[in-house]
Amino acid sequence: MTELVTTERIRVIHALLAKIGRANDKDYKLELVQTYSNGRETSTTKLYMNEAGRMIIDLKKLTGSTSAAGKMAAKPRMTEEQEQADRKRKKLISIAHSMHWTIDGKADVDRISGWCEKHGQYHKPLMEHTVVELSHIIVQFDKVYKSFLKSI
Repeated sequence: MTELVTTERIRVIHALLAKIGRANDKDYKLELVQTYSNGRETSTTKLYMNEAGRMIIDLKKLTGSTSAAGKMAAKPRMTEEQEQADRKRKKLISIAHSMHWTIDGKADVDRISGWCEKHGQYHKPLMEHTVVELSHIIVQFDKVYKSFLKSI
């Protein structure tokens, strides 16, 4: 059986979220948890150790921290490029939500990421795209949305 996340890892996740200025952004945390749990969970306390570990690694990248001990660099917020990428990801998620790509009323981030890997121009998971790549993916995804609207 897969081991659930420890309290220490949850603290590290929340500290990293605070470092990037997202500690109080419930929607952002929800999207992250759903992304790293492949849509299975909505709370950091329900993550598996490996999922929390991947989330910590990626959050450390956002903060500029590379320390395995959890020490963080003095970079309190996301860069402009990271914020742009985040906005573009949210646009994709919003479009998918409009097409009812949801689980229990929340966007099916696993399905969106899977679409990006299978049909997207760069064949990468949603969270791995750059700002420029996300712009191209949005154009592609808009075509999917238009096709969805025509089918209604």
